Amino acid sequence: RQHAIMKPSSANLRSLRCLLFKNSPVPVRASSPRRAAFTLTELLVVISIIGVLLGLLYGAIRTVSRFSRETITRGELGNIEAAWKQYYNYYHTWPTNDVESAGNTIDASKFRRFDTSSGDVQYELGPVLASILAGNSNISGQVSLNADGVAFLDFTRFDSAAAPISAWGASRGQRYFVKLDVSGDNQLVVPVDTTGTATTNIFRRVAVWTANPDRPGILIGNWQQ
Repeated sequence: RQHAIMKPSSANLRSLRCLLFKNSPVPVRASSPRRAAFTLTELLVVISIIGVLLGLLYGAIRTVSRFSRETITRGELGNIEAAWKQYYNYYHTWPTNDVESAGNTIDASKFRRFDTSSGDVQYELGPVLASILAGNSNISGQVSLNADGVAFLDFTRFDSAAAPISAWGASRGQRYFVKLDVSGDNQLVVPVDTTGTATTNIFRRVAVWTANPDRPGILIGNWQQ
């Protein structure tokens, strides 16, 4: 048996095409979601966290800076002590007159610039003594204190009066004080704090100290561990 194949007409094809496309879903373009903003509470929390972190960082920096200044100052105290010992070994004597020409006046730290009341000699380390230790033999009226011009120690930090100061700098810097064992008993009476009223005995030929601006009332001495 033969079956007749019917060829669809153009009208039928148009009708079928319209039916198919009419029922097909039309793609809809997705819209981009809106970006969510920080709320006020979230912003306050972030600012608080940043503030806490900055506070911790500032505290750590201050601690490191204070420790660094104290370490540098303690090293300089040891250098001054060693320089005076070398001076004594070379000249076999200590300077026992008021070479700074400051009399017995009291400075801001309550220490006498020049004091021999204990039998030993105490100085505020000023520009004249610094020049003597540095080997400057051209000091007016003080040439005999280092006649050979030996350089025992070279200072690098000074205040406006050209006196050596500690590592706290010119704005907060403190001058150094030195006490020399003139009596020869290997004992020195040194202050306990910046008031200078309380003292203690140490077994040493040279004592050097300065005030600590970061810790009011506290001294840094070469006899401390």
